[in-house]
Amino acid sequence: MIHLWKLEDAAARWVGTPYNDNGTRCGIAASCHGLCWCLYREAGWEEVPPMIDGPSRWSGRSEVSVLINYLTRFPDRFQSVPVESARPGDMLGFRVGHHVAHAGILLLGGRFVHALRHFGVSIQPLRDPTWTTRLAVAWSPVVPIEP
Repeated sequence: MIHLWKLEDAAARWVGTPYNDNGTRCGIAASCHGLCWCLYREAGWEEVPPMIDGPSRWSGRSEVSVLINYLTRFPDRFQSVPVESARPGDMLGFRVGHHVAHAGILLLGGRFVHALRHFGVSIQPLRDPTWTTRLAVAWSPVVPIEP
C-alpha cells in the first residue's frame, strides 16, 4: 500500500538533495529513478520492483527508452495509464531528446517531485510548459493508494 501523506512528507524531505547517477540517499545524492524508488519505499510500498541501474545520460546512450523497457518487465507492479488519467502517486515519464529518460512522481495539487542533473531534487508544478511538452507516459502502481 502507498500512503499519499507519507509520499508527500518524504518528497518534502528529499527537496534539495543533490543529483547523482543512481543516487538513493536523502540529503546526499538522488537520481530521478533512485528518488522514485526511495519515495515509494518510504510511502509504504513493500514490494516496489528492484531499482534499475541507470546509465548516465540514458537518452544519449540508447536507441530505446531504458526506463520504459525496464518498467514493462513488471506488469504486476506498474500499469501504463494515459497521462491525462495520472493521479497522485503515479510515476511520470518525460521525454529527454528522443526517448523517455526522466522520471518523477505526481503529487497532490498538480505538482511532481523529481531529481534533475545540476538542480537536484525539487517539487514543481506539472503545468509548467517545460514538463507538459515532455510528459510522455504515466505508470500507476498496482497497489492500493490511500490518502
